[in-house]
Amino acid sequence: MLKRLDAALPKVNFAKAQFPEPFHIGLEYNPPEHEHWNIVNIGMQVPESIQVYICADNCMRGVVMTAYEMAQEERFCCVTICEADVFKGNMEEQMIEGVSEAIDRQSQRPKMVICFPVCTHRIMATDMTYVYKTLRARYPDIDFVEAWMDCLLQKEHILPDYRLRKLMYGPIQKRPLDHSVALLGSEVLHQDHSDLTYLLKDYEIKQLQNMRSYEEFLDLGAISLTIATIDAGKMANEDLAKRLEIPSLYMPATYDYKEIDALEEQLCKRLAIKERIDLKDACEEAYEKLLKEVGDRPIAIDYTANPRPLSLARFLIDHGFHVTTIYAEAFLEEERQDFEYLQEHAPDLIIEPTIHTGMIGISAPHLDALAIGPKAAYFQNTSHFVNMIEGGGLFGYHGILEMAHLMHEAIHEEKDLEAITQKAMGWEALK
Repeated sequence: MLKRLDAALPKVNFAKAQFPEPFHIGLEYNPPEHEHWNIVNIGMQVPESIQVYICADNCMRGVVMTAYEMAQEERFCCVTICEADVFKGNMEEQMIEGVSEAIDRQSQRPKMVICFPVCTHRIMATDMTYVYKTLRARYPDIDFVEAWMDCLLQKEHILPDYRLRKLMYGPIQKRPLDHSVALLGSEVLHQDHSDLTYLLKDYEIKQLQNMRSYEEFLDLGAISLTIATIDAGKMANEDLAKRLEIPSLYMPATYDYKEIDALEEQLCKRLAIKERIDLKDACEEAYEKLLKEVGDRPIAIDYTANPRPLSLARFLIDHGFHVTTIYAEAFLEEERQDFEYLQEHAPDLIIEPTIHTGMIGISAPHLDALAIGPKAAYFQNTSHFVNMIEGGGLFGYHGILEMAHLMHEAIHEEKDLEAITQKAMGWEALK
C-alpha cells in the first residue's frame, strides 16, 4: 500500500470552503471502495431482464467484471465494436443484429432488454430511432430500454445512474389503483429502521429489491403514491408519477428533527394517516449514552453512507461528538443551510474529496477513528466503521436510533476493510 503525504492532500476546512463544490476535479482517481451501485448493478434490479452493452473492448472490462461479481453473467451480453466497424459505417446493423443475437441466445426469453450504446454511436451519428424501431418490430413482446454508457456526456448532463433509474421505469403503464405505495430510486431496502415502514403499515410497500417477476415490476403501475428517499431517485420518481398521474414525494434521510416532522406530516396529510411518530426523547437519551462511549474519538463521514452527510455531521456535532472530516466532492442544494451552519459553528471541520488524484494511497492507520461510510473507512484506514450506503434504509426517528446502535457496534467490533471492495452492497437481495 502507498502512504500518502498529508501535506499534499487536497483538503479544505469549512471556514474557507465554497458551496456546492469545494474542489476542482480534473483527472479522476478511482479508489478501491466500490460498495455503491453502478449502472450494471442498478439495471440488474429489474427481474427477467437482460443488459446488452455495445462498445469497445477497453470499455467493456469494468461492466463485464461487475456482472460476474454479481454472479449475473447469464443476464449480461456484449457486442464488441472494432475499428473495422467504424470504417464500415454499419453501426445500426451491428447493433440490431448484435442485440438480436443476445436475445436469441437466452435460455428464457427476456421481458426487458436494457441497451447501452456508447459515445462512439453519438460520434458516428448512429440512427437510434431506426435501431429501436427495427428491434421493437422484430421482438414486439419485449420492452426495450434506450439507455447509454456515455463517458463523454456523463459529467455535463444527467448523471448515468440518475438517467438509468428514470429510463428503467419507462415500460410501466397506468393500472387500476391498489392500496400500495412505492419506495423507488434507492438500492437499499427500507425495513424496521425507517419511520416510513411504520407510517405505511396499512399499505403494501413496493420496493424494487423485493420483486421476483416482471409482472410484479409492471404492477408498479397500480401504486397510489411514489416516494424517493435519495436525490438520485428523485427524477425517476417524479417522471413515473407524472405518467401514472399520481403524487410523488421526496423524503430525504435528514437528521434534523424539524425537517423529519415536516416531511412526515406531508406524508400523513397526503394519505390521511392519523398516527405520528415522535421519539425525540429516546433519540436524545441514546446519543447522550453513546457520547459517553465515544468520547473524543475522531469521526469521519462520507457521502456514500448518506447523500446528506452534512445533516448527519451537524446532528453529531450538536450532540457533542468530535466530527473531524467529511469526504465529498460536492453537496446537494438542500444541504446549503447545514453547510452555512457548519461554517459558523464548526469552521475547522475538514472536507476531503474521494476522487481527486491527490487522494491516491492511504494515510497511516487511524486506529481510534470511527468512520461512517465505506469511503471514510478506506481513507481513514480504520476497521471501526459503520458500513452503509444511500442512508442504509434509515429514515426518521427510528433511523436516528439505529444509527446510534450502529455507531456503538462499530466502536466495539472491527470490520474487514477488504469487504468494501465488493461492488454493490446488498446486491445478494436480488437473488
